[in-house]
Amino acid sequence: MSLVTPEPVNWSPQQIERACQGALHPLALRGIALFNARDYFGAHEALETAWREERGAIRDVYRGILQVGLAYYHIQRLNYRGAVKMF
Repeated sequence: MSLVTPEPVNWSPQQIERACQGALHPLALRGIALFNARDYFGAHEALETAWREERGAIRDVYRGILQVGLAYYHIQRLNYRGAVKMF
């Protein structure tokens, strides 16, 4: 599992809102479904791939969801230090 490091991008709220109104990457849809099924590792893998392939503002939304999922994954493994780091 790789960690996603933040990049200094300053999307405006309007850019993010417009990006969220478009179609989501197929792997982002899969990642969200896995997240909702509590398969946080699988969600992270799918969302990370979608994040890497995306160039628009929505990529930060994907990153946020995958980082929360990774924190939950750490909680499942009783790695509270890792969870706090991701949150």
